[in-house]
Amino acid sequence: MSPVSARGTMAPDDAHPSDLPPEIQSTLQTLADLEARYGAERDGLGRCPGPNAVKERLLAQLERRHARERQPLVQRLADLQQEMASARMFDGLRLH
Repeated sequence: MSPVSARGTMAPDDAHPSDLPPEIQSTLQTLADLEARYGAERDGLGRCPGPNAVKERLLAQLERRHARERQPLVQRLADLQQEMASARMFDGLRLH
């Protein structure tokens, strides 16, 4: 059975990341790198000795930075998805 995406559409059974356009692949890799860095920094902060109040303040700063860096990547992926959907729709109209 095909997995269902966040938008509720079915993903093809044979979908593979290498089938995606290069710009989407690149943006996804950048997002994955950002998530990995955030996780490592968050984990490191949790292991760091010191007062909890200081760690909580640093964690809040880290979370704000993460959200600020992540938002344009997520928006770019949404834009690219919309472009692909529009192109498929246009191609479908030309075939009829």
